[in-house]
Amino acid sequence: MPPAPSVNLRELHQSFLQPIQLRPEAVHSDVVSHRFHWSDAEEAAASLATRPSDHHFLWALALLPLVPTKVLEPIFRLRGRTVVYRSATRLAEAGLIDAILPPVSAGSSSRLYYLTDLGLAALALHRRVDVAELARRYHLRGADLVSLLPGLPYLMATYDLLAALADSGSVWPSWVGWRRPWRCRLQPLTARTPIPLSLPAYAAFSLDGETRHYCLLPDVGDVPIQAYRPTLGYLYALQRVEQSRGCDIPTLLVATPGRARAAEWTELLEELERAQNTYPLPTYVTPRYELPTTDPALFRIFRPVSTERMQRPIQVPRLRPRRSSSPIPRPVGPALIPLTRPTLAHGRGRVAMGLTPSDRELLTLVGKHPFLTLQRLAVVLGWQVDKVRRWRNRMTEQGLMRLVAADEIGAEARLELVELTIEGMEILAAQQGLSFTQAVLYHGLTGGGPERSVGPRPKMLANLAHTLGTDALFVDLYQQARACAEDGGDDAVLEWQNSTACTRRHFRPDGFGRYRRDGYLYPFYIEYDRSTMGPKGLAHKFAAYYAYWNRQKSSHLYYRFPIVLFVTTTNTAEARIDHAACRAAFGQVTLLPILLTTEWRINDPSNPQGLLGPIWRELVADFEKRRYWLPAPESDLSEP
Repeated sequence: MPPAPSVNLRELHQSFLQPIQLRPEAVHSDVVSHRFHWSDAEEAAASLATRPSDHHFLWALALLPLVPTKVLEPIFRLRGRTVVYRSATRLAEAGLIDAILPPVSAGSSSRLYYLTDLGLAALALHRRVDVAELARRYHLRGADLVSLLPGLPYLMATYDLLAALADSGSVWPSWVGWRRPWRCRLQPLTARTPIPLSLPAYAAFSLDGETRHYCLLPDVGDVPIQAYRPTLGYLYALQRVEQSRGCDIPTLLVATPGRARAAEWTELLEELERAQNTYPLPTYVTPRYELPTTDPALFRIFRPVSTERMQRPIQVPRLRPRRSSSPIPRPVGPALIPLTRPTLAHGRGRVAMGLTPSDRELLTLVGKHPFLTLQRLAVVLGWQVDKVRRWRNRMTEQGLMRLVAADEIGAEARLELVELTIEGMEILAAQQGLSFTQAVLYHGLTGGGPERSVGPRPKMLANLAHTLGTDALFVDLYQQARACAEDGGDDAVLEWQNSTACTRRHFRPDGFGRYRRDGYLYPFYIEYDRSTMGPKGLAHKFAAYYAYWNRQKSSHLYYRFPIVLFVTTTNTAEARIDHAACRAAFGQVTLLPILLTTEWRINDPSNPQGLLGPIWRELVADFEKRRYWLPAPESDLSEP
């Protein structure tokens, strides 16, 4: 890919303020209906030759399709939004660019700009390349732009990280290279076939006469941290190959949702470094939007980077002569015109274009935890039941969700259990920056219906009582946390992983969560037993728990093991679980942190606190000796 051209700042500022001269009919409202000719493109190309700013703006849209203006400000090294906004307005009125306004984030959304057919033709004339091949090889056709719409949240996170990197130094660097996504093929000495390596983006910046190379990895926080282990392992292998050639790999820049997630990244990198027994990766992990302006580690220079591997130029054929009166090609066309009621018949991208943050939140919850009732969805999301019903019905009409039919679960169909379709799961995977296979593997996405079943759907429906019982425990915890927050606390359930997401080989809990109280996080596992597991099954389960615990202690991944909350139905089953846990503890250095209770104690009217009440029993303790599993809130301790 050709590098982003540099420009004199004074000339750039002046050209941004100059008006554009085009035919009157070339206006924004007629971009789709008016058929432009090569004479229009020639006039626009002649105007680009006199205004470097317009050429840079169009070329930036060729490299960054569907980009907001706030990202272009630091890339152009301009202070203030007005200058870039004027250029965007002028080019839009001329018909060279257009914009969509999807509701990607809560509140006011930004306009996302892209090149129109006239803009592509003008840019192709200015650079003397074929317009159809330019659109195809740079993925600027209408179908290419529509394919970006399901993953818009992750695309915006990637662009935000690029803008933060460009604006992070005390001296503005020059943007000289970009590739999204960045792919290469790695050929280890021990592998017969090359291994494909892919990262969200690659960027290069020039500062003080030196070029810094970065691989950008925005971490949205929804993906389990272990999902990045294979990619990091391939990066270590690529580093060994490059170091044998006297080169290095780009700095891996990871932006996380918060400091706690950044600490998990640091622990994972340290663990892999010990396992690989090699030099550490050139990595910089930071919370999102907190890139420092003076930290030299962000702009440190390693050994030279193999530029031909990092960024191979994209060759576009030269422009062939065209008649001025002939119409220009239309690779974009009306592909991004908003529709009133899009359905899957219009394509996944057109449906995803109108998804609001609430829609995507509902998609995420149903994809990770299918077969929830309307009431349980409302509790977890904090919405009214009527709102959940309206959102669910609309997404069902669009083909992203479906209700489980009576011929699948019988009388339980009256609960109106909902799951995602294949198309809904594909949109969910894209918005998290994952492939469909990765989302199913690491998130445990489940659904698709009986014809195209994905994940552990048959097992979950065959054991529907166990599925609903496990979900009820987490939903009760959400409800109790919201009640504590209304009383002045900061209680909240910050994470809920399904069984597939927290499974590690033979270690298979029913769920994992993180609870916050008074600023502290309390990780926990949930085990739900309907008095169906015998002594042999319990022995295997606790052996897997101890094996996993011992591995984690050796890898220093956990400072302390999450507490295991074991819920069963009767006192007899609780005693059987207690006996099996004590037998599994023989020969162990420490006892697994397990608390036991019964389902009837949780639902007892005398226990309004549910799972947060004094219903938990430690191993080998008396049946009547019960305790809380969380410390009392500070608000309760302060009362007389």
